[in-house]
Amino acid sequence: MSSKFDIWPSVSDMMSALMLIFLFIAVLFMVRVEVKQKELVELADSFQVQQDQLVTDVIEAFEDDVEEWGGEILPNGNIRFNDPELIFERGSSVIRPKFKGILTDFFPRYIQTVKEHKNEVSEILIEGHTSSEWRGAARIEDIYLNNINLSSARALSILSFCFSLIENEEDKVWMTQVLRSTGVAFGEPIIIDGVEDLELSKRVEFSINSDSDNRLQTLIEKAQSSSTQRTISNIVGGSN
Repeated sequence: MSSKFDIWPSVSDMMSALMLIFLFIAVLFMVRVEVKQKELVELADSFQVQQDQLVTDVIEAFEDDVEEWGGEILPNGNIRFNDPELIFERGSSVIRPKFKGILTDFFPRYIQTVKEHKNEVSEILIEGHTSSEWRGAARIEDIYLNNINLSSARALSILSFCFSLIENEEDKVWMTQVLRSTGVAFGEPIIIDGVEDLELSKRVEFSINSDSDNRLQTLIEKAQSSSTQRTISNIVGGSN
């Protein structure tokens, strides 16, 4: 004779089966996330290797010349020209003839070196820097505005001259996409023993910004979106 309680074992079995199904989905999801995280770590390492190679190539291309040009190469690959009397007239954005000769030797080689890593480059930046002084100005806003105008004009003057050195139209098109100039004024002074070096702060720097961070973030967002969609599909599919 059947009892009204005979239904409970079958319900219990069904609930156990459902729990196993959801547990399986959870484990599958965690495995996929772990695999995806491993892939992202490997990609991040790959991007870092590419960035390191770019810096290495820039250093190797110019380490024998840059000191003779009155400059230096920083560990991050930035090239700094910090002899202000060599580069510009005092208070002027007109490039001195000697520095034009240096740029003529430097920039075409520089752009070709960097272009070999064009997929890793988001921006080539020409930075104009000044000291924190300005003759005849007493108010901080006047000192700053004069210096930001001068540093911006100097950076743009160098960018314009560098463009004139490139003949290949394909290179020029790429330069319009990545080459920028900016005036920093005295926002990043050279500090030695806790004191600003007024002469060394007056400089021009060529720096390269990598696209690796943006590319990695895009991959992470795509991976997260893809994983979420697959999980929803699995749950919905399992419930049908």
